[in-house]
Amino acid sequence: MAPTDADKTVIIVDTREPKSIPAQLRTYGFTIVEDMLAAGDFCFYPHGIKVGIERKRIDDLLNSLRDSRMVSQAHKMIDTYNASILLVEGRYDRSPAGVVTYEANGTWHDSGWSWDSFTGMMLDLAWMGLIFHQCMSGDAAREIARIVGSLCKEEHAWIRSRDRPA
Repeated sequence: MAPTDADKTVIIVDTREPKSIPAQLRTYGFTIVEDMLAAGDFCFYPHGIKVGIERKRIDDLLNSLRDSRMVSQAHKMIDTYNASILLVEGRYDRSPAGVVTYEANGTWHDSGWSWDSFTGMMLDLAWMGLIFHQCMSGDAAREIARIVGSLCKEEHAWIRSRDRPA
């Protein structure tokens, strides 16, 4: 998960994130700096590229889409970072009725969202430049460590030039 020289890899964690996440990231060997970020919940610099991660539980994402907060957050992310990742935490699916259902506390809930509307909005966010990434509930710190560790490896230095490797 963490890169070989994790001591050199710094992850800036927004102070509004649950304290368990930076604590867990430290166990993976990363240096954690807690600060209030203007956009996103996590920031790191693989090979000089500024990357931001916005973490959303699926229920919060649906509510953020409903009240347009997510669009505003997406614009801030795109304006602030060279690459922006939306990390969606939790399980969700399309019900037989064509509605988004999601799991919370071991129970599946009907969101009221049309699957087509939801996937359309997610495509809009992707078109804006947000990279969509999903992980299981309670697994955000592990997934962030995997993303940061992978992108910070020396074999990914090619991202600095924005060209694909040979």
